[in-house]
Amino acid sequence: MQDVRHPLTPALSTKFWGEGVRVLSLALVALVYVQMLLGALVAGLHAGLIYNTWPSMNGRVFPELNFTWTSFFEDPGLAQFDHRIGAYLVFVTAIAMTGLVHRARLGKHAVDAASLVGGLVVFQVGLGIWTLMWQAPLGLSALHQLTAALLFCASVWLAFEAHISFRQGRP
Repeated sequence: MQDVRHPLTPALSTKFWGEGVRVLSLALVALVYVQMLLGALVAGLHAGLIYNTWPSMNGRVFPELNFTWTSFFEDPGLAQFDHRIGAYLVFVTAIAMTGLVHRARLGKHAVDAASLVGGLVVFQVGLGIWTLMWQAPLGLSALHQLTAALLFCASVWLAFEAHISFRQGRP
């Protein structure tokens, strides 16, 4: 039996599709949470005051460092690099999740949550780049942190709606 809600992937069963959306939504919540922790490390180390270019780090791919196992917690350049890589992962996952939810035609609340997550992640990445390039002024830094909290809340809402839709059989 073909699934008429997914014309581009008729071989995928509804259960498989719904489980994938549900698992990806939980992964997104975890990624946003870890990214917020990395952001706290960046703020604590004042790492936003160095490497104020994007997409490179002052013309380099990697920051300059003398690597030891404590570098992840003590080196501002590495903290900023980790935060940048985390941002790329969150962005790709959030945009993919937004597309999947729209394509899977989950309930209205799931689509609304996915749209909010997609909009917030685009705004957050742009705001993060802007904050970095302006050497982390207090107002922009605070707005960046506030938007991170909103993105986390929206991601939790999306995971909840994906779980509810899965339990109700959509899909």
